[in-house]
Amino acid sequence: RDVVVYQNRRLGSTKRSLVVVTGKVMAGIDLDSGSEVDVDHDLRRVRVVLPPAKVLGVEVTGMRTYDERNGLWNLFQPADRDTIYQLAREQLVSAAGELGVAAHAEESARRLLGAMIHPDGYTVDVVFGRPGKSPTVAPAER
Repeated sequence: RDVVVYQNRRLGSTKRSLVVVTGKVMAGIDLDSGSEVDVDHDLRRVRVVLPPAKVLGVEVTGMRTYDERNGLWNLFQPADRDTIYQLAREQLVSAAGELGVAAHAEESARRLLGAMIHPDGYTVDVVFGRPGKSPTVAPAER
């Protein structure tokens, strides 16, 4: 949930709107960006390189206008509401970044892969970065 304050000034006339927006942000790992898996059977260790998590989608589930004021020469138009909607989406993405949603998605992926591979007696190292490069190594899941 976030608050969007929209203001537009034209011909010395200002229109304003205060909108509370609620939404859902989906963060995850886009495997189409590439991944890499190396298995060392002797050491019973699996190294998985995944692209960094990111916001994959935003769904605005509700918008409630608490204040809307037209300017004298500057009335609200449908394009203004489209702009407010876009601002709401951008603010939800920004809020997700501040809350560490991508880091949470990476930790969830690390735990899931560790849980899937551990029963076979293997240790998994999950690394986030670009496959083929030297990404930052994450702690091993045991």
